[in-house]
Order: sequence, then C-alpha cells, then structure tokens
Amino acid sequence: MLGLYVHLNGPLWTLRVELFYSLAFPVIYLLARHPRKRWALLACVSLLALLPIPRVFCMHYALAFGLGAAIPFLPRAGDVPYRTTATIALIALLFSQMPADRLGIDMKAAENIEMLVAFVAVYCLYHSGRSMQALEARPFAFIGEISYSVYVLHFPLLFALTPLVVEGFGPIQVRAHPLASLLVLTVVALCTTIFVAALSRRYVEPPGERLGRIFYAASKEQFSRGSTTGKSPSGASRRPSARD
Repeated sequence: MLGLYVHLNGPLWTLRVELFYSLAFPVIYLLARHPRKRWALLACVSLLALLPIPRVFCMHYALAFGLGAAIPFLPRAGDVPYRTTATIALIALLFSQMPADRLGIDMKAAENIEMLVAFVAVYCLYHSGRSMQALEARPFAFIGEISYSVYVLHFPLLFALTPLVVEGFGPIQVRAHPLASLLVLTVVALCTTIFVAALSRRYVEPPGERLGRIFYAASKEQFSRGSTTGKSPSGASRRPSARD
C-alpha cells in the first residue's frame, strides 16, 4: 500500500533525500564552519552536481545542502543591493522551469540552476541584515506552517480532483476551453489543498509529533538504563580499608 501511495504521490520520493542529507548535514555543517575545509566542501558538492551521475541517485542535491550550510560563514559581498538581488532571484525561481523547458535543459541541470539561484536569494536575505516584511505577514506564516502538509497532500488531491472537474465540465468543454478548465482545476485544487493541509496540521501532525517525543523519551530512558546496567555501586568496588 505504501508503495502504491509513493507511486501516486510523486513528492514523497524526496523523503529519502531528506533523510539521507539530514543524517549527513551535521558533518556538512562542521566542514562549512572550518575556514579551510569550507572551500574543499564547496568544491566537492559542486563536483557531485557536475559529474554525470544519474539523477535517480540524488547526489547533486549535496550542492544545496553544502551551499546552505556555508551561507552564515561566507563573507559579505561588499555594497551589493541585497534585497533587490534577493527579490530578483525569488522571481527567477518562480519562472525558472519555463525557460528550462523551452531550451530543452534536462531536469538535473535545471535543478542545479535552481539551487544556485536559491543560494543567491538566501545569501542576500541573510547578509542584508534586514528581513523582508512581506514574508513576515500572517498569510505567509500560515502557508509556512502548513507547507509540509501541502507538499505531501497536493498531488493525491490533484489526482482525485482532476476527473471530478473534467466530469463537471464535460470532456467536450474541457477540450474546447483547456485554459479555462485548467484555471478552474487550479483554483479548486489550491483551495482544497490548503483546507485539507490546515486540518492535517491541526489534527494529524501534533499527535504524531507527541508520539515521536514519547518514543524518543522512552528510548532515551531505556538507553540510559542500559548504560548503567552492570555497574556496581560505588562502595562495592572500594578496596577494604584497615578498619574493615
């Protein structure tokens, strides 16, 4: 069943990438902190991104994690218009896929470009010393809170809603007005996804988080008990004195 869900829900493939690089990130971060090792790290992740390694192995994503870990330790780039550059980079991220498709750039190369543009945006935001007030608005904060649920749920919801919209319009009308049908599907899917994701964030994720904390506390307690098992009391190993 899980295999079927992963097959139907394409975004779930990134969970294995997140798991792998989450385990590797402490090492990446420690290397990024070291002034001499930082450039070696960036050279290695850049090489992994450029080598003809099949995309299915996801090794090129090391570039994103390496660049992200290095951002706090990289020097400022002089009198750069940070906020303007960050805004341009964010806009470029939104529309980067369209020119990539038109130019016939393969997906791995397009993702490398997106990671570099994202690095520019985050670097500029970090070193600007000022936050973008628009991103701190309540709607953006709300989207940030439900973003993971949106990420996981949007594809199966879109998969379920598409035949309903087609049936509602009728196949003939969909073929006659493809843009209007796509717009309706987008609005319906977006509203439904946000609603379901908000419910998931409120009622599904918190119990899972509490359960995870319970398991973590239990495993930590069991580990601490196991580490003390077999140790004799402090007085048991004491050598007998002359008074004894």
